[in-house]
Amino acid sequence: MEFNVLIVDDEPIICHGLRHTVPWEELGINVVGEAYDGEEALSLLDQLEVDLILSDVKMPIMDGLELAEHIFTHYPYIRMIMISGYDEFEYAKRAIRLGVKDYLLKPVDIDELIEIVSNIKEEVMRDREKEWRMRANQLLSSIVMGQEISLNEDSLKSIIGKYQLIGSAIENYSKTVHPLTNEKEQKVKKQWMNLIEFELTQKKCFCTSLFVGKNLLVTMCKMNDHFTDIKEMLKKVEKKLSYPMFFCVSDSFSDTVELKKQYDKLLDGMKTLPFQNEKIISLKNIQINLRSPALPAEFVQKIKQCNYGEINEVEIVVEEMFEYFKNEHYFLEDVVSVLKKLEMNLFEWFRHKPKLRLFGEIDVTIYNSYAQIKELFLDDLKDCFSYQVFATQFEQRRLIEKAISYIHENYQKDIKAMDVAAYINVSPNYFSQLIKQATGMHFNDFLHEVRIQQAKKLLTETNYRIFEIGELVGYKDYKYFVHIFKKLTSIPPSKYRTIVSHAK
Repeated sequence: MEFNVLIVDDEPIICHGLRHTVPWEELGINVVGEAYDGEEALSLLDQLEVDLILSDVKMPIMDGLELAEHIFTHYPYIRMIMISGYDEFEYAKRAIRLGVKDYLLKPVDIDELIEIVSNIKEEVMRDREKEWRMRANQLLSSIVMGQEISLNEDSLKSIIGKYQLIGSAIENYSKTVHPLTNEKEQKVKKQWMNLIEFELTQKKCFCTSLFVGKNLLVTMCKMNDHFTDIKEMLKKVEKKLSYPMFFCVSDSFSDTVELKKQYDKLLDGMKTLPFQNEKIISLKNIQINLRSPALPAEFVQKIKQCNYGEINEVEIVVEEMFEYFKNEHYFLEDVVSVLKKLEMNLFEWFRHKPKLRLFGEIDVTIYNSYAQIKELFLDDLKDCFSYQVFATQFEQRRLIEKAISYIHENYQKDIKAMDVAAYINVSPNYFSQLIKQATGMHFNDFLHEVRIQQAKKLLTETNYRIFEIGELVGYKDYKYFVHIFKKLTSIPPSKYRTIVSHAK
């Protein structure tokens, strides 16, 4: 992005000297013109894009101070440096009050001038980037929310340029990031966004990012002509983040109408990533075919013909189905839709069935691979098949008796529902339904009931202190033990012991 300087001095030799003595090009700065008084400088401002004015104080017609006052009022975004003789020092102090960034004494020290101009340039670039990010983020947010673009002409002008959108997602998000605590998950997402923006900034590209889904980041970047290898940059991001990632890069565009089109195309492009051979794809290299997906009847028949007790048979058919989905380029959302219909077909005659995962809200940016959707589907099949087989063979009673016996033997340990489910060899989801059906309580409530009954026995028959009894029945936290005891008995354990003691 260009940074332009205008030199103003009534002595042409000084203008010429400043133009040719300072290595402007090396500093990435353009000298766009010279003026020999303030009035001429103002006339040039209507023709040129100027970021910094380097001006003498004493000049005919309009001096530097008058020019500074005019700039301060009408062009507040233009910075000024004033050049002053020793006898004009008071003028220079007044100039500073008028917003002049700095002043130099004649003869000008070139090294000092270079340092001051470089600092001003950095400040201007930071302000430009901050302004750009604010406008671009507002624009991108409007597109994402489906709102009308409300930026005025000046705002739109400030973000004119050559742009690209980058969509990114973490592969297998439901297995890698989603199980983390919310704090850790947000930390990963922040690091992910910062890495992309840092790498783009290193390439002198302005950028702004927005999460448009739990696991979908869209980055809008203003490209420069010298940065071409975006794939290598994205590979570096993936390596630093240490999570496998998908990326989709839009075509270049330069106006807000095209931004909306490229954003919509990018979202469709991200949907193709599960069946792409490459993990970094460009929109110009993919063909998106929109169609109404359906599952061939042969797969429905194959699953119905399986022996429900032999899950291996089912897994073979399901593997064939998902190979078909990939070869036919099914979007994940379409796979979920097809499988929901299949489950309805398979289980419509079931009198009872557990809660099916695919009938919940499946976010395909979280379950963003065929493998993750396949796992959900197989778990649904296993639970339904197990549920029906066990129900018809009166297996439920045996399972729940085994589970309750295990709980009574291990209540003092830090046991969880998944531990009991593993012990009786069923899924945690199915076990939760079994325990609720048999006891009328959820697992945690039943475990509390068992522990408190044992605590009451110890309070009656032993002299253990109350906190010791809490530990003996599985509560490491004394206050939590008292809370649960009071919740179930309406009185604290100390009062219970007193009442029982008096009753004796």
